Amino acid sequence: MAQKKFSNIQAIYKSLYSRGLYRDVYNNWTGLGFVYLLILIAVLLIPVSFKIGHTLNNIVGDSEIDSKHNIPISLVQLIEQFPDMKYKNGEISLDVPQPYVISNPDTGTNLVIFDTTGTVKDPADQNSIMLITKRTVMVRENDKIVQRFSIKELLKLLKVEDNKEIVINHLNVMDWVRQGLEKIWTVPFTFYFWQMLQFFATFSLRALVFAGIGYFVSRLLNVDVAFRTLIRIASVASTLVIISEMASMALGWSIFSNREFVYMTMHTLYMYFALESLKKSEENPDGL
Repeated sequence: MAQKKFSNIQAIYKSLYSRGLYRDVYNNWTGLGFVYLLILIAVLLIPVSFKIGHTLNNIVGDSEIDSKHNIPISLVQLIEQFPDMKYKNGEISLDVPQPYVISNPDTGTNLVIFDTTGTVKDPADQNSIMLITKRTVMVRENDKIVQRFSIKELLKLLKVEDNKEIVINHLNVMDWVRQGLEKIWTVPFTFYFWQMLQFFATFSLRALVFAGIGYFVSRLLNVDVAFRTLIRIASVASTLVIISEMASMALGWSIFSNREFVYMTMHTLYMYFALESLKKSEENPDGL
């Protein structure tokens, strides 16, 4: 097999327009393209993680510290409103009317909503930043993007056992926040590696799905491509989708209003572009 013409780094931008790149992926690349996915995600997550670190530094660095709890006063005012909770087996329960709203004491703006009944589905439903349900913490970045975190996994990081019932009050939360702020410099790094694993798992599975779509497209185009190669092509064809998602995270707002539909369409079109390029292997030898 001939040596591949384009490196993984070159493929990041050439995948957006180059027929020659996809012919190279078909003819000369090996494997499933997962190494390329990992490199792509690792590179694009750097500015996102930098933004998170910069934001956290601004929040903590510019805040007046409460001498008693050793955390920013603004957080003390927020956490003091937290209701008592019971936690067991990955779930919390509250003995207060719900939805339970925590607001900014200065502006009255909703900040955190507690609802273990399932009535509130999204933080935006109550115009808040965070929604805490029975098993999940949802954080709204904007009107379109909501990050979800498992309560069980979050408390596991804090060494909280989940096989026996415990009561969580606002003093516990303040202590956890204080511990977290002492290690706040690790947050961007933790976010980086956790998100890299999540994105890699998501887009590896997506490559398998779109390889299946590519199988039918290749039959329509009368192009004979092994399924293993289709996975490799699908990995590279997902580049613009990953770039768009990372840009949304870095900017803090969604580029597309119906992003999943747009991403599926985008990926499908690039699969078609890649497979159709294989029919023109004698044209544009420079990869244009």
